[in-house]
Amino acid sequence: MGVVALEIAGCDAPGVICDDFGLSVYEDPIHAQGIIEIPQLCAVDINEGHWRCRVNPDGRGVIPPLQDPDSDFWIREGNSGTIWLAPRNGAGLALNPPTTENKSGCISASYSTKEVRIDGLPLGSRVCIHTNLGRYAEVTFTEVVKPKAEKVKAAFITWQGARDGSQLQDARHQ
Repeated sequence: MGVVALEIAGCDAPGVICDDFGLSVYEDPIHAQGIIEIPQLCAVDINEGHWRCRVNPDGRGVIPPLQDPDSDFWIREGNSGTIWLAPRNGAGLALNPPTTENKSGCISASYSTKEVRIDGLPLGSRVCIHTNLGRYAEVTFTEVVKPKAEKVKAAFITWQGARDGSQLQDARHQ
């Protein structure tokens, strides 16, 4: 019959995440990933890793983003300069869930539609997000968020969801 050789995908293969030693951690299909730097008062569509801001054109200051059906959360400043992630459009947040750092860990997290305070969290803190499109995402802060921060820098990964699978299946039948 011949010889079949299997090869393990490298760290640069789609859907493969590796640790600091180049070992594969998990291989859940990824929809989007990267580093995102989010200005305060901006809405974030973590499904695509995009943010959108709105400003008051009459010069009286910045106002929160208008209702954006694609956004999952926005960054806002609270009293005394505290910084918050506020869910939008039905998305849920879970701060530092006590589960593994992968899609199955985020799936098993307990979600809330309450805001999550992120200033002062230790380096590497993470928020799992159940997006408004039913996907799961994880945001890991790459630096400590300071009170009154104008921008928040984070690494993110959004895994494919049920919609992605059905779209692929539908494409094959058309």
